[in-house]
Amino acid sequence: MRNIITILLLLIAVPVAVAQNSNLINGYVYTQDKKPLAGITVVLVNTDNEDPVKTSITDANGKYEFEGIKLDRFRVLIQHLGFEKHISDAYERKADGQELPSISLLESSNTLNEVTISAQKAFVTQKIDKIDVRPDAMLTTARLTALDVLE
Repeated sequence: MRNIITILLLLIAVPVAVAQNSNLINGYVYTQDKKPLAGITVVLVNTDNEDPVKTSITDANGKYEFEGIKLDRFRVLIQHLGFEKHISDAYERKADGQELPSISLLESSNTLNEVTISAQKAFVTQKIDKIDVRPDAMLTTARLTALDVLE
């Protein structure tokens, strides 16, 4: 009796475990030099309306995975700082899961220009118990005295 129950449980558990992996979609992201890219955001996009469906992040080997996908047609979108945007062709989902072709990202040739950060002291600062007025922070008071500013 015990063997029959064990066999019945195995017959039920194996198809359930196989069905969970049937909607698995995975792939790899590399540089042009075939080095794996870790930490890249990969988005699965619906081909009909270009809406994002699921998001994944690549691991240390550049691998990404999507589970439980019910779309029949989809695209893969990858956009990361320092690399050009990549949108794949449309793929058809297979019933037994699938591994997508490896994606090689091109380095972006855009460079940032020089950034200048400047700050000015506030002319009026309000505190709980007082209001501070700084005449030297006001550009128009460069040639005025303190008495001229107070008028």
